[in-house]
Amino acid sequence: MTTNPITEPLNVPLPAGARADLWQRGQYRVIFKDRQLKLEGDPLESPSVCITAVQWPDGAVDDGSTEEGPEVHIHVCGDDGLSPAQARELAAMIVEAADELDGWTAR
Repeated sequence: MTTNPITEPLNVPLPAGARADLWQRGQYRVIFKDRQLKLEGDPLESPSVCITAVQWPDGAVDDGSTEEGPEVHIHVCGDDGLSPAQARELAAMIVEAADELDGWTAR
């Protein structure tokens, strides 16, 4: 009995600024991109926005029709609230992230 080895897809470009997890059995990988609101103090407690999606070996990014859809994740840590200006900046980051995901999945 012979088995086909799992090969990693080669030279599959990432969207600009994105990073990727390892290929899962050569069939797909999760790609992601983070943005962080710049606040004074501990950067680990600054709000951040991360976008994630599934990418196929042909370079296409899944739009959610066959696998998990692209997602926007918002991380808010710490006890301090945001000023109105910081809240607007975070809101703008969320909209920008959603727009970028739309661009990733456009064909």
